[in-house]
Amino acid sequence: MKIYNDEIWGYFLVIFGLFLIFMSPDNIFVLKITSIVLIIMNIFMIIKVKSNNSLLLLFSLIGFINISIGITDGLNEGVGVSLWQSLGLRQYSINTVIMKSLFLNLIILNLFLPNNKVRASNSDINLSRRTSLIISSVGCIILFSILIYALFSINSTVGIYQSVSNPLYEYSILIVGFVWFYSKGFKIIDYFIGIYSIIFFIFFNSIGDRSSVFMLLTLLFLIYGFKYIKIRILTFMMVIGIPFVNFIGIFRTQGLSIFDNIATIILERGFYVDTISWAYYTSLTIGELHNRLSEPFQIAFGFLKGILGFDSPYYNLPVFARDNFLDLYNAGGGLYPSYFYAFGGYIGVIFGGLILGIIIKQLFLNNSNKNSLFRIILISLAFRWYLYSPSTLFRGLLIYTTILWLITDWFYKITNRRE
Repeated sequence: MKIYNDEIWGYFLVIFGLFLIFMSPDNIFVLKITSIVLIIMNIFMIIKVKSNNSLLLLFSLIGFINISIGITDGLNEGVGVSLWQSLGLRQYSINTVIMKSLFLNLIILNLFLPNNKVRASNSDINLSRRTSLIISSVGCIILFSILIYALFSINSTVGIYQSVSNPLYEYSILIVGFVWFYSKGFKIIDYFIGIYSIIFFIFFNSIGDRSSVFMLLTLLFLIYGFKYIKIRILTFMMVIGIPFVNFIGIFRTQGLSIFDNIATIILERGFYVDTISWAYYTSLTIGELHNRLSEPFQIAFGFLKGILGFDSPYYNLPVFARDNFLDLYNAGGGLYPSYFYAFGGYIGVIFGGLILGIIIKQLFLNNSNKNSLFRIILISLAFRWYLYSPSTLFRGLLIYTTILWLITDWFYKITNRRE
């Protein structure tokens, strides 16, 4: 059996990482060491999957988030963030614990991606597309109906951020994916997707909903720029993207008053992205629930109930933490591993990594029509389910996407049989 050099490095990182996580104290020094290893592990994973375009984009998104956290919240200890964060949980052991949890999650994912399978499983997503004018046309009608509803139902003020809590707009990304998937050979559908996207970008950017815009941009880049998914191109986009995101964030909060100094401010921020750093702090409050509640497993059960549509106070953990503990104030969000730490400590993080690893292995290392569409959705929603809440992964991908697939696949087979 051939052993690749990067596999040797992978084994070393796994062994060193497990020792660091389970055998070292939770202090500032270890926080910085963990941050360095987290950055190295993300770079290693990106290089490891570089021959698989879909995996490369997925782990570049995760890596972008983790590297920003490793530098801003780990090595720089969150310098420059809001005062209430600096005086809060960043001073306590949970800060190091959550950084370790991010690293542990990557270690688990690495085990599900053997080099030979990664190299052999790359396939152009365009090859698995289907042709159904009815499905794609109905999808377009639904998309524009949702857009019209948004334009008239959301009271927006240009330049002022407004939280968009309706999941309808977030999950409309799924419909865009299905419309594209079933429109092979219909250029007019591509034009409709383009028109929809332009209106979507303008409107949701005007109210500061960058996450929805970013998810749609990711989807469009994946389906129309698949062959351009290369490390050098993604690196260039990151170098350009971070200052651009910071520019929007600064302009949104401070307006034209700081326009003369905006270049200096952006350079000072470096890898700091406010959305990512604030979500990381929320992760600390979520993880701290594991220490505050006498039966943390009830959090996992309540979260599962919420995913299935039942009412549960534990479905939205950031809100639960903020409402029940004065010192756990947060601005929302929360990274994927932090939820599982709240469920069961490091054992919970391992379990969460196993779930995600199984999903990734099934979708990315086994080529089929269904898997191709599902991996498009998984990557497009990655910014949401990894940075904000795993509920988007379980509800958006495993439930809603599955239901849409069963309906459209059944209709596609019925209509093809009649023809």
